[in-house]
Amino acid sequence: RNFETVKLKWKYLTFGCVTEDEFRIPHWKLSLVERKNWQKIDTKCIGHIYEIYPQPELPSVDMDQHMCNWISFLESHVYGQILQCEDFLFPSIRSNGIVQPGSPMSHDVVQKWIKEFCTGAGIDVALTHLSTHCFQ
Repeated sequence: RNFETVKLKWKYLTFGCVTEDEFRIPHWKLSLVERKNWQKIDTKCIGHIYEIYPQPELPSVDMDQHMCNWISFLESHVYGQILQCEDFLFPSIRSNGIVQPGSPMSHDVVQKWIKEFCTGAGIDVALTHLSTHCFQ
């Protein structure tokens, strides 16, 4: 959900992972813990861990490559340093274009971008219900 995505921080990512089988496939993990409605009373389930693998054969949806590019951009142009645990992966941007590294992007901005992307793709947003549940 986009409402959760905009709040992602560097500390939720773990790079340099490999599968535990004989193939030792490299990947990284996205750990989402202590999220709304995900905690279950009296169980050990407190979140979800997603394994992200390279998909070079599908470059348009290769989250591994896109995220690595985005992190590189954040470090060089937004934060000016290697990301720290509490740094947001999608920081807020003021209307004047100034990035606010200490606060997350709002889901309203994501909703606006979804509408813009749909319009650019020729989708009539007036006839379409757009939700911020998924940003695909």
